[in-house]
Amino acid sequence: MRYFIIIMALLLSPNLVLAQDGGRMAAEKQFVTSPGQQAMLDGILSKDVIISQLYAMAPAVPDDDKDVIATIVAQELDDFRPAMEAAVISALTKHFTLDEIKAMTDFYSTPEGASIGAKMQPYTIEVYQIMGPQLQRMQNNIIQKLSDYKSKQN
Repeated sequence: MRYFIIIMALLLSPNLVLAQDGGRMAAEKQFVTSPGQQAMLDGILSKDVIISQLYAMAPAVPDDDKDVIATIVAQELDDFRPAMEAAVISALTKHFTLDEIKAMTDFYSTPEGASIGAKMQPYTIEVYQIMGPQLQRMQNNIIQKLSDYKSKQN
């Protein structure tokens, strides 16, 4: 009997948490599915953004190869999107109150919020175009410094 009570408590505890969340899970889901957030994710995970990153970070790669790479990455990101949305929900839980989540949802559901979400793609492309070469130089510097360090160790 004691084991039955323990097993029932374990089985019912998630339901009790869900019932007591005060609408938090629904609010988090509503935020992630709001028009502005979906537009932002569409932009960030788009093939155009991936291609702009490739042009900025790998200018020597032939254009045809960039398109193939971008297509493959975009397909993988489509499969990755549910996990990304779950991560957003998980992070929301840790960093924002229910009222803050509702306020963000309200904002991203406005025409201005949806417009901002839609503008994230061209904005992100521009940032990558500006920062890509600098990031590539920084990456090369880091690799060189680590190589120098390892050489001195040997």
